[in-house]
Amino acid sequence: MSQSIPEPTSTALPTATALPTATLWPLPKNTQFIFGSETTQTMQDIATHGIRIASDYFKRQGLNPPPITVFMYSNYENYIEAFAQERQISSASARQQSGEFTVSGNAFPGRIFIYAGPPWASLSTEFHYQGLPFHEYVHIMQNSLAGNFPDSEYSSMGPAWMIEGTALYLQGVIANQAGMQSADEFNLDMAWDVARQADYPLAVLEEYANTAAVGEGDFIYSGAVALALLVQETDLDSVFSYYSFISAGMTWQAAFEAAFGFALQEFYDFYAHAIRQP
Repeated sequence: MSQSIPEPTSTALPTATALPTATLWPLPKNTQFIFGSETTQTMQDIATHGIRIASDYFKRQGLNPPPITVFMYSNYENYIEAFAQERQISSASARQQSGEFTVSGNAFPGRIFIYAGPPWASLSTEFHYQGLPFHEYVHIMQNSLAGNFPDSEYSSMGPAWMIEGTALYLQGVIANQAGMQSADEFNLDMAWDVARQADYPLAVLEEYANTAAVGEGDFIYSGAVALALLVQETDLDSVFSYYSFISAGMTWQAAFEAAFGFALQEFYDFYAHAIRQP
């Protein structure tokens, strides 16, 4: 499954017309879209196309994307109501989990939630309505490849930096291969700048509980840099193998070494050395 992957420090993602729908694999059977009545047809069309691009990307890697349900709202209260109902949690918990406007998307087994209202609506439509579905779809694939962990065991898929870093890195890869114009979130130079300025080791970011202290954006960017280094030293297939090893019963630490050839501490040392280079 050879493919063209952006260099870890490259900002050059091409500007081109996005893949036409006719060239894409069909979505998995039973994939559903539930749009709030307040969302525009343009929002719905672009988000749907984004999901199709993401699903097509993984299909072309020889993987089997699962059917999902995509929820999209541009009214925050409608988003929270649907989020709480689907997750079977209180509205207060839904607000907390959705970050009170600071998080514009969430993925859980078989489900993607997209909030497309203020302040996120001010972002470019290509990034928000397509880039965000790419990111959340990666989370769907991570869990599918790892064996469909329930929400309560999500951390069994690996460290927080890898779960989120993989999603951001592959978000850029999918956009690149789809020929979409890049947005700031796909800029790995920015990620490298954040990683180099960090005053904490990557190991601190294994637990989601520790990420709030360093800033959500910072830890995701650091994770994307770590993924770029892993792909540079191995290949992208190794990332998919990592999750397959977990599905086979390995701990994430053992799966990491089996997939990438690095003992965990060895990679942490490698990462620390890499981000100190000019």
